[in-house]
Amino acid sequence: MTTNTPFIKISIFLLVLFSRNVESGELPLISVYGYHSAPPYVVNQEKQTGLSYDFFRLLEKLGEGQFNWRYQQIEREQLNVLLANDEPAVVLWANPLPFENEENSYFMTFPIFIDSNVLVVRHHSPLLLRTLRDLEGKSI
Repeated sequence: MTTNTPFIKISIFLLVLFSRNVESGELPLISVYGYHSAPPYVVNQEKQTGLSYDFFRLLEKLGEGQFNWRYQQIEREQLNVLLANDEPAVVLWANPLPFENEENSYFMTFPIFIDSNVLVVRHHSPLLLRTLRDLEGKSI
């Protein structure tokens, strides 16, 4: 494994965060949760394919011998309960905005990637889109 500074920083954070759950000689258990269930995050839950599963496998590989890893795909409501109960967890693909409030503070890593919702229209399509109002009455 090559040295990876962001991973080292995250590893130190995870060790501190999860050290309260470690008994002598055991590796810390890191619970990783995904709550986005649509592609590209989850393509097939039974076959465990999609970006969430791929990223989890990368975490397992990078943190091999340092942590015991567990991935669970859950609904957003379940995630809210975990967070409300102050359960230590790593949450994949979280946008910081819904998690920011004065009562709770969460450690957020650097962005892994930045995405956006876009509408793709063929170049020669008769559909002209300049504003969202141009979509009124249209089916997507």
